[in-house]
Amino acid sequence: MSYEDFIEGIKPTTETQGGSLGYEVRDGVFKNFSETVRSNWEESKLDRAGITLFDDAWSAFIEEWETDPTLQIKTQRSSFTITDIRSKAIAFQKATGTSAHTLSINTLREFFYQTRPMTQHGLKSYYQGLLDKLRDYKVSSESTPLKNFVFIIDEINRGNVSQIFGELITLIEDSKRLGAPEHLTATLPYSGDEFGVPPNLYILGTMNTADRSVEALDTALRRRFSFTEMPPVYTLLGLQRTLHGVNLAELLRTINMRIEKLLDRDHLIGHSYFLEARSDLHSVFQNKIMPLLQEYFFGDYGKIGLVLGGGFVERVQHARGGNVFAEFDYDEASDLADRLVYRLHTPDSMSPAEFDQALRQLMG
Repeated sequence: MSYEDFIEGIKPTTETQGGSLGYEVRDGVFKNFSETVRSNWEESKLDRAGITLFDDAWSAFIEEWETDPTLQIKTQRSSFTITDIRSKAIAFQKATGTSAHTLSINTLREFFYQTRPMTQHGLKSYYQGLLDKLRDYKVSSESTPLKNFVFIIDEINRGNVSQIFGELITLIEDSKRLGAPEHLTATLPYSGDEFGVPPNLYILGTMNTADRSVEALDTALRRRFSFTEMPPVYTLLGLQRTLHGVNLAELLRTINMRIEKLLDRDHLIGHSYFLEARSDLHSVFQNKIMPLLQEYFFGDYGKIGLVLGGGFVERVQHARGGNVFAEFDYDEASDLADRLVYRLHTPDSMSPAEFDQALRQLMG
C-alpha cells in the first residue's frame, strides 16, 4: 500500500455536476478506521445525561434534510443551503454567489465535541451555523461504553512502514495517543485535518520471520512495536488426531525438531498445515511440506532426507566406476561419478500403502 491508500490522498471522481472528471481528497483505510474508533472514545467520555451525541444529531439532521432538501441553515448574518451530503463532506450553496463549497464532516465532529479549536477562516460561520442546528436536536441516547478496536496488518514487513504511515508513525506510540499527557496531533497534508490516534485502537502486524525481507525491517517499526513470537502450538485440539496411524501433533513436533537442528527455530513449520488435514495427509505433504523443505534447503535433498526419511527421499545408486558421463577427458570425472544423487518420492507417486510406510519411517 501507499500513504494515499492508507491515510489519505487525492483520488479521481465523477461525482461532480455533469459527471465530468474531478478530484477529491479521500480517506484511506487507517484514517477511516481511526475516525470510527475516535468517535467511540469521545462519546464514551462525553456521554452523560443531557448531552446529545454527534452521530445521533447528525442522523436526525440527515432525516430532516432528506425530507426538505431546501432546508435553510442560518448563520450569524445570512443562510445557506445544503446541496449534497457525501460520506466525508457536505456540499453547500451560499445565499449569494454561484460557486460550490464543501465542509468536512470530520472537522464538524471535532468542533461539535470541542476537541479542535474553531480557527478564524472563511468557512467558520458556516460550520457554526451547522453546529447550532445540530445542537438544537435533543436526542436521548444510552450511555456509550468504551470499546477496544483492533487493526490488523498482514505481512507488515512487506511495505515501507515509515513511508506508508508518514507522520502518523510517531502518533501510534502509547505516549503520543489522544488523551495521553504527551499526546500529539498532526495536520494532514491533503485535507488539512488535525488527526490523532485514539488510545483504544490496537495495531497488530503479522509477519513470517523466516522471510528474508525481515532482515531489512524498518527501524521505525522495530522501535514502536512489541515483537511477540508465535511458535507452533502442539497442544491444539485439532492436532490431537491420528491419520494414517500417526498422531498429528507428534508428526509436526518430529519434523520441527529436525528442522531446528538443521536450520533454526525461525524456520519451524506452523500448525495450520496440519489443522487443514481432513481425512488424509497426501495433499499436506505434496503441496505444503515438501515444496517448503525444497525452498528451505535449496535443493540439498540429503538434508530433506534427514527430515522426512528414506520413504520420501531415495538415494540413487549408480554403478561405481560405471560409464555415467559422456566420453571426455576431465580430471574430476571419477569423483563426480561417485557423487551421491537423491530423488524425492512425492505422495502422488506412491500407493496408499507406500505412503503409510513412508510416514512410519519418518517417525522412526
